[in-house]
Amino acid sequence: MFCTVCTGVVFFFVTLLQCQPISFFWEQYTGATNGHCINMDVIIALTYLYSAFSVICDFTFAILPIILIWKLKMDRKTKIALIPIMAMACIASAAVVVRMPFVKDFKNIDFLCKSHFLPLSLAIGMQP
Repeated sequence: MFCTVCTGVVFFFVTLLQCQPISFFWEQYTGATNGHCINMDVIIALTYLYSAFSVICDFTFAILPIILIWKLKMDRKTKIALIPIMAMACIASAAVVVRMPFVKDFKNIDFLCKSHFLPLSLAIGMQP
């Protein structure tokens, strides 16, 4: 969990501060030349790294409670009812895994047209 939080904070600030000045991120497409951005390969690598940490953490927190619940002294019906509730993190992990092949499209200038997965990501509340 600590690794995911640290990676998320680093990813947030690198994404926010990838261009200097920050407004150059959206002004560069209008022909502005008074700024610079870091290489998109760095952003893509960080996205893969953060996604990997996120998937590992989500699956860990989804599977670990299932193991703990199975050892509790309660009837089987209640245990089976609790497992899907505790495994909701798998949905967010699945969305991150589905998003992974599209990360390389960040290099494309028109990546917004290819980022149709974003509404799904936001709807289930997952991180970038």
